[in-house]
Amino acid sequence: MDRLLIEYLPIVLREVPEFEALLTAWQPEAEALWDAQDDALENQFLLSATDYGISRWERILQIFPKDTDGLEMRRARVLSILRLKLPYTMRWLRNWLTELCGAGNFGLDITKYLIMLDLGLDNIPEAEKLADDLMALLQIVKPANMILDYNGMRQSTGTLLVGAVSGMAVEIDVWPTPDELISHGGVQVRGYTEYIAVIETFPIT
Repeated sequence: MDRLLIEYLPIVLREVPEFEALLTAWQPEAEALWDAQDDALENQFLLSATDYGISRWERILQIFPKDTDGLEMRRARVLSILRLKLPYTMRWLRNWLTELCGAGNFGLDITKYLIMLDLGLDNIPEAEKLADDLMALLQIVKPANMILDYNGMRQSTGTLLVGAVSGMAVEIDVWPTPDELISHGGVQVRGYTEYIAVIETFPIT
């Protein structure tokens, strides 16, 4: 609420002490009512729901969040359950993972008896907690004869120094013209070569 209640009175009444004291006392109550109205409108939609709205969904769906879970993590968990349906196709599974993890943040490979899920944990908010929930949900809906495998990847960069020593030898035969004597000589050239390579490692969590 960006206006004061006293501003709704005519100018001649704003300086009356009784009206000023009355509306000053009502001002916090009006602001609380205005904020509650905004929260009620936001809680109509899951993507904009407040802590109160998410807690209502959690009670309906029998979800028990941890004390360390943030609001976005709790929202993602509710969304994942509401969007879960059975049976599903591979296209539906990819779309479901895209909505939860974001495009490009996961890899999915399905063979005859194996579902391989790779998650890029660097770009997903609260990735470890979301991964646990995804695995629990996929265990429920996957076919009984298929195995679910999960790899969580984090990107790290480092420098790998590789040293190498190389040597080269050249032998020269000298033939003097006057006396046709044969002499032998040699030239050796040695050098040190350093190779530097940068590699990226992806530890599996």
